[in-house]
Amino acid sequence: MNFLAGYTMQGRMQAVVVASVLAMLSLLLSPISILSASAIALVTLRKGQLEGVLVIAGAGIAVALLSGLLFGGFFFGVAYALGFWMPIWIIAIVLRESGRLSVTFELTLIFGLLVIGAIYLSGSDSAEFWQQSLRLILQPLLASSANNIQSDQIEHWLSFASQYSIGILVTGTVSTIILSLLVARWWQANLYNPSGFGKEFLSVKSRPLVAYICLGVFLVAILGAGTICNMARNMGVLAFFLYLVVGIAVLHVLVSATKSRRFLLPAFYVIVLLIPHALLPVALVGFSDTWQHWRRRVIFDGTT
Repeated sequence: MNFLAGYTMQGRMQAVVVASVLAMLSLLLSPISILSASAIALVTLRKGQLEGVLVIAGAGIAVALLSGLLFGGFFFGVAYALGFWMPIWIIAIVLRESGRLSVTFELTLIFGLLVIGAIYLSGSDSAEFWQQSLRLILQPLLASSANNIQSDQIEHWLSFASQYSIGILVTGTVSTIILSLLVARWWQANLYNPSGFGKEFLSVKSRPLVAYICLGVFLVAILGAGTICNMARNMGVLAFFLYLVVGIAVLHVLVSATKSRRFLLPAFYVIVLLIPHALLPVALVGFSDTWQHWRRRVIFDGTT
């Protein structure tokens, strides 16, 4: 990982090579796309927005040519540059100018909420679309007589999942962009500011204004009805993700302040990764930190 970061920062051509090669490899293994976007973000964070957009242009042309040679079409390169690299470039500029991950996360959250709202205001029936799409994917399972899964249970699950399709889609996109930015920030810290990333990430928090906006979204999701309620529920998925990240940072600090941190800290991350029911309490800790400021109650140097 450090080799990729170091090679990316050797020059513009090296950055273009890293971003374009990783973009093509992501066709085989999609998580590699995170590293491709991280290369763009790293250049932008360190060298500025102009250098970042020049690398995007160069890598976009390279990917378009490669996809044209391999698949007979240039659309992949254009779509990758505009749909994936440009968003990460924008939020990297926000982080470079603000110098604060919290501000960057909050602005990304607000943008995601606006996207969800715009989709609903457009009047598109995405729930029905996703329900039909999921039904086509699971059709072999529904038609199989060799399993014990009741078709009505699957239909109930499809109906439930489709209601949150927009929120899940936008949250997935936002989480990928944020993860790419975090990897880029980690690379930057390893190259130029060792141990700086840990202190920065573990200080992530949400301001009261954003928390009140999200509280309003949650209340409408619970108490509302109809389309407005559905929109708020999908927005709540995205807000939940933000406070999950904040909660992880808060609990990391709190656990690291204990005498048993060597054992409790790995156990905490295992629980977060493997037990879905633990995510809600973690997010609630992140949400309450807006007013409770849990991390102020312990002494932490960011080195754990």
